Amino acid sequence: MGAAASMSILQRRPALAIPSNNRLRKDNCHNVTSTQCCVAVLIPDMALITLSGFPAAGKSTRALQIRDFLHDKLSSSDYNGPIQKVLVMSDHSLALPRSVYNGMDISPKCRICSDHTVADSASEKPARGTIFTNLQRQLAADTILILDSLNYIKGFRYQMYCAARELKLRTCTVRSS
Repeated sequence: MGAAASMSILQRRPALAIPSNNRLRKDNCHNVTSTQCCVAVLIPDMALITLSGFPAAGKSTRALQIRDFLHDKLSSSDYNGPIQKVLVMSDHSLALPRSVYNGMDISPKCRICSDHTVADSASEKPARGTIFTNLQRQLAADTILILDSLNYIKGFRYQMYCAARELKLRTCTVRSS
C-alpha cells in the first residue's frame, strides 16, 4: 500500500499518524505491525494501545515514541478532545522482574544446565494478574493507556480487549517483530 493509500485512510477518519519509513498493513487499527507500518491512532476515542512482541523487539522504544507523539498532539493549542493524558504501563513500571517470563523460551540446554532456573507458566500467572488489575484501574475515557509488555498470549490480549470494550473504549494492538 503506497503513500496515496495511507493518505486515503487518514482522510476518511480524523486520525493522527506516527510516520515511519514503512507502510500501513491493514485498513484498521486493530492489527498493525510495528516494523512495517505507519501507526494510525484515533485520538478522540482510542483508549488502549497494546504492544505485543518478542523480547528486545523494540516494544518499549515504540511505546515511548507513541507516548511522546500523542502527548505533543494533546498539548497542542488546536486540540480540544476528550483525551487528557497518555500513560505507559510496562513490566518495569509495575516492578515485575524479567524472570517471570523465563519459562517462555526454554531451550534443551537450559533444561540440562543447573545454573538456570526454569520457570513454568504458573510463575507468569501472577504477573499477568498484576498487569490486568492495573490495566482495569487505569482504563478511562479521558486516558490513552499504552501497555508495554510481551502480551504474547492471545487469550490474555482478548481479555484486555474485553475489559476495554466493557467500558466502551476502543483498542489497538501494535506487534513488534
